[in-house]
Amino acid sequence: MHILIGLITSIAALVWAFNRLQQSGVDLNAFNPFHWSRRYKWAKLYSIKPLHRLENPIEGATVLVVGVAKLQGEITKELKDTIIQTFVDTFYLSEKQALEAFTTAAFLWKDSTNYIAEVKHILAPLQSDFTVAQKKSVIDTLNFIVNADGLPTDEQNRFIRCAEQAFGKDI
Repeated sequence: MHILIGLITSIAALVWAFNRLQQSGVDLNAFNPFHWSRRYKWAKLYSIKPLHRLENPIEGATVLVVGVAKLQGEITKELKDTIIQTFVDTFYLSEKQALEAFTTAAFLWKDSTNYIAEVKHILAPLQSDFTVAQKKSVIDTLNFIVNADGLPTDEQNRFIRCAEQAFGKDI
């Protein structure tokens, strides 16, 4: 009987201690390994730049096209119209989808300073989604866009070479 009383007293003391810890501001879930693992996965997922978490090849291609255009400076209205028309013709998007893709891509690039270094991070999660024909189409589109406003700059040529290297030997 004295063992049972000691066990009940110990359980009551433990519940009281946890209650006091919780009232003093300690998060008891910090001691739960499953909760910690779930929080770690969420933190890891949301600490990645949105530019590196693209989900389909069209998003990746539109981001690359806008990125190579931004390397020359601010995008002019004529170049913007050329890019949107290229999205319609090459990627088979509607006018509305092409405009949304352009706006989204321009927004994703706004915090980037080193565009060339971002190419491999953009294409890394999408490698298996691109077919060989799509890879060639993206490179051809990049070349078309850099030549649309005159001669390409050295940075634009390095951007395209980096995209070719990220795609691998398939193209």
